[in-house]
Amino acid sequence: AALLGIGAGLAVVGVAAVDMASRYDESQARLSASLKASGSSYAAHKTQIDAATASATKYGFTNNQVQDALSTGVIATQNYTKASANMGVAMDLATARHIPLAAAMLVVDRAVTGNLRGLKSLGIDLPVVTSSALKLSQAHSAVALAQNNLNTVMQKFPDAANAASKGHAAYQAAADKVWVTQ
Repeated sequence: AALLGIGAGLAVVGVAAVDMASRYDESQARLSASLKASGSSYAAHKTQIDAATASATKYGFTNNQVQDALSTGVIATQNYTKASANMGVAMDLATARHIPLAAAMLVVDRAVTGNLRGLKSLGIDLPVVTSSALKLSQAHSAVALAQNNLNTVMQKFPDAANAASKGHAAYQAAADKVWVTQ
């Protein structure tokens, strides 16, 4: 009876090992297909993939999870280097929010392109900088307008900078506007 129990236990371990190998092959095939679709190959990045996998397994992720996440990243970015760069943030996000690594990679890839909905659904709210961008654009426009005004005065009074003439006051006023705007 004891031998029968040991035999059944070994059979379960054997089935689990075959299943794990099958999942590894599937994740590697998905990553290979993703890389091929992006114009690259698994062989070209094998060393980097192995290093990323080794690094991620130190933090509790499996080879399959890493390869699936890289595959997701390569599909989203069409670039292994960008996907690999996003992996660290995806690992942190997956760990902090208890979500699958591939799902975290998708959220990170989308956030990098400006789609913050995934982060918001995980309770992460990033500030929107459109008001700052608008202010920068307005300041840039004001500087360009002041520079155009200065150029107009310089064409009208080419000696305004060196001579004490009637145009010098106009030149000085336009120049002051440029300095104030900057």
